[in-house]
Amino acid sequence: MISTQKLLATLVWGCWASVALCANQDSTTVKDTLPTRYARPIVISASRWEEGQETVSRQITRLTSRDVAIRNPGTAADLLEGSGEVAMQRSQAGGGSPRIRGFAANSVLMVVDGIRINNAIYRSGNLQNLIQIDANSLESAEVLFGPGSVQYGSDALGGVMVFRTKEPVFNQDGFDAHAFTLTRYASAASELTGNLELYLSGERLASYTSITATRFDDLRSGAVFPTASPTFGRRDWYVERINGRDSMISNPHPQIQRFSGYDQLNAQQKLRLKVDNAWTAELNAIFTTSSDIPRYDRLYELRTRSDGTMQPRQSEWYYGPQRWVLS
Repeated sequence: MISTQKLLATLVWGCWASVALCANQDSTTVKDTLPTRYARPIVISASRWEEGQETVSRQITRLTSRDVAIRNPGTAADLLEGSGEVAMQRSQAGGGSPRIRGFAANSVLMVVDGIRINNAIYRSGNLQNLIQIDANSLESAEVLFGPGSVQYGSDALGGVMVFRTKEPVFNQDGFDAHAFTLTRYASAASELTGNLELYLSGERLASYTSITATRFDDLRSGAVFPTASPTFGRRDWYVERINGRDSMISNPHPQIQRFSGYDQLNAQQKLRLKVDNAWTAELNAIFTTSSDIPRYDRLYELRTRSDGTMQPRQSEWYYGPQRWVLS
């Protein structure tokens, strides 16, 4: 057993050695050369409220407004398809039906600013509601893989796509206004797109306005067709109404997929009122409409008549106009 005298001597010697060591060291401080970077936390809405991604156990793919600016998609369907995580079924140029884990239409839920835009009573086949969402007005888009029925109901059996539009921003330094414009031309479908975003910011009242008009003309395919199937993708004929009768017309440009284009208009208005330091009130209004959207895969089907000749099965087949109003 260590005696009390030896223990005290050891403690005194240790303190003296520590003081001597500190005295012998240089008093200057050596700067840490390792770089320090502070990353912005990733906020998601997997449980219908904001939370950190590290607290969520499910797989989530998140796209931001920066991704929209970089990828410059024509529609919201193009945005999700470009992520490589969501498959898109397209029967026509005006298409984009998402498929997650083999589920589609009434089994994958689409939510915009907390409001669902489809549900389980929709048809079980493919639906093109996704193209109604204006990609230019999105702050973020989250794809929640796996069943989301606990948080969102039975409509989310295959997964959930959560879209959040941009928010008005308060300005504590007084009134401020700024605008952004976007124009785009795409040669594949002679697409013309114009977008205007307007921000009005005050200390207690803020506004966000977004208007997007898009015109998709007939889609143009490549001019080189596969040798094994030389007619695949060709549009050698189309149907026109002449003197009250449907007539089969030869297409002088087989790579032009006649009657595949459509028009679309998106408008959104958000008003945000700061009631006090803890409460804000918000008004959100969204309007979307389109022209008739042809279902192109039905427009080049042929059938054999009783005399052995071939004739088009349909002269026209379209859905629309797709109109969505939210307030």
